[in-house]
Amino acid sequence: MNSLLRSILQSGVGLTASLAPKVRRTLKNGVSVFVFHDVSLDVSGFAERHSLTASPELFHQQVEWIAQNFNVIHPDALLGDDVPIGSAILTFDDGWAGIFRNAFPILEQMNLPAVVFLNLDPIHNGAFLASAMADYLGELDHPFGKFANENGIRPPYHLSLSPRLYADFVKNKGKAHEEKQRIDQGEMANINDLKHWDGHKLFRFGNHLFNHWNVKALSDQELTEQYTKNRDLLDTYKSSISLFAYPN
Repeated sequence: MNSLLRSILQSGVGLTASLAPKVRRTLKNGVSVFVFHDVSLDVSGFAERHSLTASPELFHQQVEWIAQNFNVIHPDALLGDDVPIGSAILTFDDGWAGIFRNAFPILEQMNLPAVVFLNLDPIHNGAFLASAMADYLGELDHPFGKFANENGIRPPYHLSLSPRLYADFVKNKGKAHEEKQRIDQGEMANINDLKHWDGHKLFRFGNHLFNHWNVKALSDQELTEQYTKNRDLLDTYKSSISLFAYPN
């Protein structure tokens, strides 16, 4: 099912649900969630390795197709008692700059609602995105490989690296890698991007943990801290919504 829908969305313009009866039969009784990441012409190394970026033109084609074939509902509807069947919701993960600077203007023009699940540590504090950092370390001929083996961290590293283990690595090896990693990672949104769209009737900000750590790699205490720190900061925005999406 995932491969079928993916092939349709990647095929460009001109397709309608009438050409995909299997999709219609499978999805008509549920709510479809369409997940995007960055929307930009500037594709970072991290985004290229994991196909995380759509061009604005392609994104416009994709959401136009979705709008033609689904009832795109507002994120607020998910908190209600009666979610329409055969509907869809548009979501974004992490908080890339292109979401706010490229995707939101397109959705605003089309009057389509969406929710972006944010990691606010990179946005508010300029921190690295944890999964991008782990991925970058795994790509290099780097002392992290030896450290990972000694500490039971197995590839793909973003699934098993934790805040405690990364702090141990930095304590022993330093932070010389972080400057180049930020270039490889790509541009995250900033506070001004969030403020510009905060309170807009179409868009909501959901919880994706304070940083993009994999939940299974976290201790109970780390998970609680990651969730509550992000929730409390999100609550300072008018667009905050009580929805959570797991990283990865």
